[in-house]
Amino acid sequence: MLYQENSDAQHLSSSLSRTHLISAASGMFSGATAAFFTAPLDTAKTRQISMKSQTSIFFVFREIVSNNGFLGLYRGLSVTLLGLLPTWSIYWSTYTSLKHIQMRHGKQDDTSFSLHLFSALGAGVVTVTLTNPLWVIKTRLQMQDASNRCKKELTIHEAISAMLREGKTGLTRGLFPSLLGVAHVCIQFPLYERAKLTFRKRKNKKNSELNSVEIICSSVLSKIVASIVAYPHEVLRIRQQMEQNSRSSISELAKQTLKEEGVLGFYRGLATNLVRVVPACSIMFVSFEYMYRFLERVV
Repeated sequence: MLYQENSDAQHLSSSLSRTHLISAASGMFSGATAAFFTAPLDTAKTRQISMKSQTSIFFVFREIVSNNGFLGLYRGLSVTLLGLLPTWSIYWSTYTSLKHIQMRHGKQDDTSFSLHLFSALGAGVVTVTLTNPLWVIKTRLQMQDASNRCKKELTIHEAISAMLREGKTGLTRGLFPSLLGVAHVCIQFPLYERAKLTFRKRKNKKNSELNSVEIICSSVLSKIVASIVAYPHEVLRIRQQMEQNSRSSISELAKQTLKEEGVLGFYRGLATNLVRVVPACSIMFVSFEYMYRFLERVV
C-alpha cells in the first residue's frame, strides 16, 4: 500500500513537472509571437501616455518615423522580447501549476471561477515582481527622443546601468502600480476560461478542443473587459517608470493626473492600447493553445 501511495505521488509530481514545462515553453512562444507583430502599437501607446495633451495615433506614428525612422517603431523590442520570454513563461507555468495544485488538494474542478481567479492572482504577483526591472528598461528605451532631449540613442547596456545606479528605487520603480495591474489578469483569465467553457458546453463536450475562431472570441471578449477596467494602472505605471530622479508616489501621480488632465487622463492611449492588445491577445492565446497541444503530443 505504501509503495502504491509513493508511486502515485511520483506519477503526480512527474505529471505536474511535465505540465509546468509545456506551459512555460508555450508561454514563451506565444508571448514572443504576439510582441513581434504588435511592437509598433506598443511603442506608440507608450509615447501617447507620456504626452500631456490629446494626440492622435497617426501623429505619434509620424513623429516616431520622422525622428527615428521606421525602426523607431520597434525601439525596445529586444527588451520586450527579453522581458516577455520569462514573463509569459513564468506566468503560464505558475498559472497552470496553481490550478493543478488547487484541484489536487481541494474539491474544485477546472470549471470553478475561484480556481481560475486565485491561480491568475498568484501567477500575476509572482510574474510582476520578478520581471519589473525589464519593463522599466523597456519603457525608458521607448521614451527616447519623445521630447528631443536625447541626442544619443540609449543602448540596453546604458539603460540597465542607469537603472542600477538608482539602486533599489530603479529596480522597483513602477512595481506598485504593476501589482495593482494584477487585477487585469484576475479579470481576464477567469473570463477567458468561462468563455471557453461556454463554447465547450455548446458542443456538449467538456474537454473538446476549441477551434481558432472560438479561441479568438474568448480571448478578445476577456481582454477588452479587463483592459477597460484595469487600464488606469498602466498609465500610472508608465509615468512612474519614466521618472529617473523624481520619487513621486503612486498617489501623488494619481492626484497630479486628475488635477491636470481630469478622469480622461487615466485613459490616455486606451484606444491605441485596445487596437494593440486585442490582436496581440488573439495571437498569443491561439499560438499558446496550439503550441500546448503540439507539445502535449510530442513531449
